[in-house]
Amino acid sequence: EGSGGDVPRPGPEDGAHPLRRLDRFLGVSLLGAGVGIFGAARRFTVGFLVDPVGPRALPYLVAGIFAVGGVSLLVRRGPGPEDSSAPTGPGASFASQGLCAGALLLYAVSIPMLGFLASTVLATGALSRIFGGRWLAGLGVGLALGLGLYGLFSYGFGLDLPPGSLFAGGP
Repeated sequence: EGSGGDVPRPGPEDGAHPLRRLDRFLGVSLLGAGVGIFGAARRFTVGFLVDPVGPRALPYLVAGIFAVGGVSLLVRRGPGPEDSSAPTGPGASFASQGLCAGALLLYAVSIPMLGFLASTVLATGALSRIFGGRWLAGLGVGLALGLGLYGLFSYGFGLDLPPGSLFAGGP
């Protein structure tokens, strides 16, 4: 104690926790991006596209997701100095990032064989596990997410998502 190389950790008296400040920055950035995407989508016109939903549906959806994500980061209670549940040290975050990148790569590679729904369930389960969740809960959320997105794309946008060659009987 008292060595000149110690870096003081922010506490309640020092202002916001660094992760909370990052949440605020990302929240404002996402909200701003959502508003910008919404504004750009309002001016978006394509004369040759015949689509019942129109060319603005996807940008509006992305704008909404960005805005909701930004607002949720701004209003949620972030981690404080007393929060010890988050992994610490640079190795922990790099390992998690590498595992997430690997899971997402496997997700993209598995879609042609397993199909959208099965790949989404497995990828969500794996990502849930990487972030400390339970397998069963992650698989359940993946199933709900996959079914919701499948319904949105199939019935809302009229786009077919791949069933997978393993289940479709094709090559």
